[in-house]
Amino acid sequence: MKAYLVPHVPFMIQELGGQQLQPYMEEIIAAFDSIQTGFEEEPPDAILICSPHFNGGGTFKIGRAEEYRGSYANFKRPDLVDIRQGAMDLSNYIQEKAEDIGFLVHEESEERDGIDYGTITPLKLLDPDAKIPIVPVSVSLGTRKEHYLFGKFLYETAKEFSDNIVFIASTELTQDFNNSDPGAYPENSDDDIKIMKAIQNSDLVQLESMPEKYYAKTENKLLPTAILAGFSHHLQSTVSLYAGLIGCGCAFLEFVD
Repeated sequence: MKAYLVPHVPFMIQELGGQQLQPYMEEIIAAFDSIQTGFEEEPPDAILICSPHFNGGGTFKIGRAEEYRGSYANFKRPDLVDIRQGAMDLSNYIQEKAEDIGFLVHEESEERDGIDYGTITPLKLLDPDAKIPIVPVSVSLGTRKEHYLFGKFLYETAKEFSDNIVFIASTELTQDFNNSDPGAYPENSDDDIKIMKAIQNSDLVQLESMPEKYYAKTENKLLPTAILAGFSHHLQSTVSLYAGLIGCGCAFLEFVD
C-alpha cells in the first residue's frame, strides 16, 4: 500500500505551457518522474485518486465506470483527451462495503465516466500510457473529520482487496495568483509547511485547528488531504518536497507500508 500527495497545476503539461515553465519546475518534474519510475518497476493493481473538483455533495462518491474520459476543454484544449480504464472490481468492492456502514449511497448518477483536470494532470505525468486502472474518489460537504475517517475506511477496505493499491490526493496547497513570477511561492508558504507536517503525522487535530482563512486560499479546503491523512494513518512518510509554481504551493508526500 502506498499513498501520495501531488499537485495538479495543468500548465505542467507540455501542451499547456510546460515548455515555457520547464526552468521553474525541475524539482517538480523530477518528483513526478521518481514516482512514475516506481510505478513502472512495481505497477500498482489500481489507483484511487481524489481531486477537489470531484465533489459528491452530501455524501462521498466513487467512480464506478469501466472507462473514464476527460479533456482540457476548460483550458481551450478540448483536443487534449485522456482515457483511463476503470478498476471495476475494486470500486464495486468499496461501494458494497461502504453502503453497509453508511459512507456511500447507491445512485445511478454515481456511475459517471467523466474525469476532471485535477485527476487527469497527475495521471498523465505518472502513468502516461494509461496502463493502471483507476477509481476516482470524491470529497463531500462533510467535516474534515468525516473525510479523515473516510480515508481510514478506504485504506482498510482497499487493503482487504489487495495490498498493492495506491491512493493519490491531487491538489496544490495555497494559491496566490496575484504573483506573476513563474517560480513564485504563495504568500502562505509557512502555513503550507505546517499542513504538510500534519498530513505526514496523520494529525487530525492540527488539520482541524488550521484557520479558515488559510483554507480559504486553497481548492475546496484541501479536503483531499484529510482523506490522505486518514488513508496514510498506518503508513510511513518517506518523501517530502515543497516548491512554488505560478504562486501555487506544490507539495509532494509519499507514504509506504
